[in-house]
Amino acid sequence: MPSSKPKLAIIGTFDDLCGIAAYVKTMVRLLGDRYDVTVFDLDQYLFKHASSTVQRLAEAEVRRICAELPRFDAVNIQLEHGLFGTSANMIVRRLKSIIRACPTLVITFHTILEGGHPQWRTLLRSVVRGRPVRGVQAFRQMRHDNLLANGLYRFLRQEQRRRGSRQRLSVVVHTRRDRRMLQYVHSLENVYDHPLAQLTPDRVAEIRSRADRANFAGLGQLPPDAILLGCFGFLSSYKGFDTAIKAVRLLPKRYHLAIFGALHPGGTKAFAKRDAYLSKLLAMVHAGQRLLESGKERGKKSPFNIAVEGDRLPELMASSNPDDLSARVHFLGAVSDDDFPAAIAVCDTVLLPYREVGQSSSGPLCLGIELGKHVIATRTKAFLQAQRYYRNRYRTIDIDNHLELAQAIEAESGVVGDFPLPTSFSAETNRAMYLALLAGEQPKNVGIPDHADLPAGESGPPPALLVAAGGAS
Repeated sequence: MPSSKPKLAIIGTFDDLCGIAAYVKTMVRLLGDRYDVTVFDLDQYLFKHASSTVQRLAEAEVRRICAELPRFDAVNIQLEHGLFGTSANMIVRRLKSIIRACPTLVITFHTILEGGHPQWRTLLRSVVRGRPVRGVQAFRQMRHDNLLANGLYRFLRQEQRRRGSRQRLSVVVHTRRDRRMLQYVHSLENVYDHPLAQLTPDRVAEIRSRADRANFAGLGQLPPDAILLGCFGFLSSYKGFDTAIKAVRLLPKRYHLAIFGALHPGGTKAFAKRDAYLSKLLAMVHAGQRLLESGKERGKKSPFNIAVEGDRLPELMASSNPDDLSARVHFLGAVSDDDFPAAIAVCDTVLLPYREVGQSSSGPLCLGIELGKHVIATRTKAFLQAQRYYRNRYRTIDIDNHLELAQAIEAESGVVGDFPLPTSFSAETNRAMYLALLAGEQPKNVGIPDHADLPAGESGPPPALLVAAGGAS
């Protein structure tokens, strides 16, 4: 029997181990009781392949999606630019085709590119300093981002004016800064901000009830008094896993670090040697600071060169050293989207020692807060912005300061966990915002005014206040 519910299309990824796929599943769970939801899963083999033959298949897939969209009542695009192609022109062209085919549309931006113009001065400075290759690479990336941002924002501005109030086009971002930038700098309308809130109280209770370290290989044998620290995501240098390992070295032996993540499959190349960053992490875990520093004493440029080059890695791994951390640092590999919240739940403290890469939101941060965990994050733009929604809920440290991180971990250990679930910005307010926008209406009780002071903590916050482009700002 045909469903009587309105039809909603969500465009993103669904089967990949990535944050976008996890959030798409969250949207299905939050909106499925009100909408008959269909997910258009963007096949990343097609959309990111270098072959022109495969790219023609991707173009055919875009045409198929565009032909399907008019039969839906509303569409939500979970937008990470790289999901749609490899070049700026390709990405913008495909997005334009999809957006034109949509009825009432909500675009969720997971990355905000500020736009502007390529900085020729940056390229010239790199050449003068003897780094022309690095300068050209940085310039190309900057030019790509600028073309992508300006081309897409200009089109959205034109599309909003063309549509008027007939088929509303709204935009959702995850920080107040991003909302203001799109609203004031790029003149977009109907822009709303809300953090990545995903877990309802029932879902939190379910996750907590089945969270067990024994479900994760390598954690079931931890001592009863072990304090478990958790890091999450693909093994990339910007995640700061090395900072976390340095901090663990300074802590008593009851502290253990669990790294829930693996190398990104998209970065794996045939016959490639061990990834340089992974080699660095392994050397830090096995060697200890003493052996690493011994390389520096022999005139090495960096104590970590011996690890990255791999010439002494077997020796370091085989050595018995009092600084060896192999019994306290646990590589758990990539976990599924369904198991990811459980991985956070089994940890005592969530560590987010990220470096600045311009990212606008963090799934592990919001999940850690929703699951009542201690959270320690670096002072990146994203985490500082998130504090506007979760004031005084988590601690921040300077980027790359492993001593401050270790001290913060010890300071948090004596505090009782299981903080109350946020209420001002929760899965319920997130759901209410999307339901209103997908219906072509203005949401109520969502967001914060530009100049408002937030409550200290989430124990008893006042009702949330409305914010929209041209609203209470």
